[in-house]
Amino acid sequence: MNPLWKPPKKGTIKINVHGTAPVNPLKNGNTNAIGALARDYGGRYIHGIMVPLTGANQMQAHLWAIHIGIKWAYKNQIPKVVVETDNIVAFQIFRHQNEEEDVIEAV
Repeated sequence: MNPLWKPPKKGTIKINVHGTAPVNPLKNGNTNAIGALARDYGGRYIHGIMVPLTGANQMQAHLWAIHIGIKWAYKNQIPKVVVETDNIVAFQIFRHQNEEEDVIEAV
């Protein structure tokens, strides 16, 4: 677990997301990938996914990663979710979607 990672409040699941678009393709030909990792307030692994993504740039990869994380939480009826990303632009896109409280955090 990353020592800079801060756990969510009890009863909340935190989903860390990341999208990448390396300059050089990987050996298998993939040029992009997304990942999402869900953990509880104790840092325990709940769910994770990492998949290739074709035809997307860096920003699109980050937005897809957020989408995949939120979709997983919705499908599993998780009532309280915080999504954490290191992409400030993706953060700003979602920041004002819920005026009552932040559900997306930038690191």
